[in-house]
Amino acid sequence: MNGHTLNGPGPKSSKIGIMLATSSGVTVMGPGVVSGFQAGILDTGGQDNKVNGVNFVGNQIAIFMTGAKGTDIEQNMLTGNDIGMASHSSSGTTFTKNLLDKNTLAGVTLVNSADNTIDTNIIEHSNNGVFVDGQSTNNKITTNTILQNTG
Repeated sequence: MNGHTLNGPGPKSSKIGIMLATSSGVTVMGPGVVSGFQAGILDTGGQDNKVNGVNFVGNQIAIFMTGAKGTDIEQNMLTGNDIGMASHSSSGTTFTKNLLDKNTLAGVTLVNSADNTIDTNIIEHSNNGVFVDGQSTNNKITTNTILQNTG
């Protein structure tokens, strides 16, 4: 992103900041800011994509994965979104060393997702720190600092 900012029309819009549709091996590298989108990044059906060093602020969902495999999300700041990171029917995600603060509904949500690793993150000041539904299996949630979430 080379220090650039992507500003959208607002989190209630239907706009996507960065779309990775069935993309493989894409790296979104900060520094940079993605703000004001329904989804800051939407990775749908992608494989082995990476998101590193990006600041997501004021989006409905900062990083949203549907049907993605092997995504690596590391050292990002996800602040002031409705949801920090959402994984739906995705697997093999590594979500590590991220700061999630003041994401209204949840820091991290896993829905029907398997074999993901959520490790060494700071997740605070949300309704739910980490939400995992009953259809999600074999996920590793370890060594996170989860504080002052109200749900």
